[in-house]
Amino acid sequence: MSRRWDVALFGDSYVDHVLSGFSHWPQPGEESFAQNYFRDAGGGALNTACGLARLGRKSVLFSIAGHDNRDWLIRRIENFGVDTSEMLRGDLPTGITVSVSAPAERAFFTYRGVNAALDDVLNDPSVVDRLAQSRHVHFAYAPKREAAIALFERLRTAGCVVSLDTGWHEDWLCDPSNLEVIRRTNVFFPNERESQAIAGTKDPTKILDFFAHGANCVVIKLGKMGAVMVQAGVRYECSSFDAEVVDTTGAGDAFNSGFIHALLDNQPPHRCLEIACLCGALSTRAAGALQALPTREELEALSWAK
Repeated sequence: MSRRWDVALFGDSYVDHVLSGFSHWPQPGEESFAQNYFRDAGGGALNTACGLARLGRKSVLFSIAGHDNRDWLIRRIENFGVDTSEMLRGDLPTGITVSVSAPAERAFFTYRGVNAALDDVLNDPSVVDRLAQSRHVHFAYAPKREAAIALFERLRTAGCVVSLDTGWHEDWLCDPSNLEVIRRTNVFFPNERESQAIAGTKDPTKILDFFAHGANCVVIKLGKMGAVMVQAGVRYECSSFDAEVVDTTGAGDAFNSGFIHALLDNQPPHRCLEIACLCGALSTRAAGALQALPTREELEALSWAK
């Protein structure tokens, strides 16, 4: 079956205000001064779409922006080659995230804004029909359980590979009924803290055992420690790659784009994990989530040199 896109990405879009270069993480009542400030487009789906486009993939972003920043956001991500024909306009302000990075800590302060309307977008059957025109559909989003179960089943029946990265949504992660959503994905991408919240334990072995019996493929992002993956009961590990880290904002999204890129090429599991770790590391070389995303040529020149 011929597909319109390689990857469709569904999720929130934000204007990111990125502050980095702090000497320490301030305690309550204290102040710490950033050495760098950067404004850019952001959001898990947007970042991953740009990462895939940089790797030569035909990606389309299903998202929404407010009247205040929509045109700017579209121009920014079109510079990466992302198809923005499915970018909706809403009446509320565009979502905003303030990303704060210190040497050993980072945090995000977010106003979701018009992104709240995305919950209704998936109720439109025509949107689902268009998502199904892709080989792979990635959700950077915490979907409602019943709607997600039906949607993921429909997309997989249509021959799409489905992946999910909810980000840190504590209520969703700690709700055991949402394991039914995870089971219906082909790939689930939590980070370490998110995997702990879902499994209800901090014990790495117990977490891996939990997912080995509860999901098709789970890829746990461990930051500077690399990543670990469980697929069909088999575990794979990859250590991190060296990079001159400027800012870690969006590194997890770049990781996702590398993994999906390798998966589209039918690479074996250990290779998908290695390419994902490399893309995540390379993305940290500049401020913001988009500035240092690797190109396909750069990745191919480096990816065998571990």
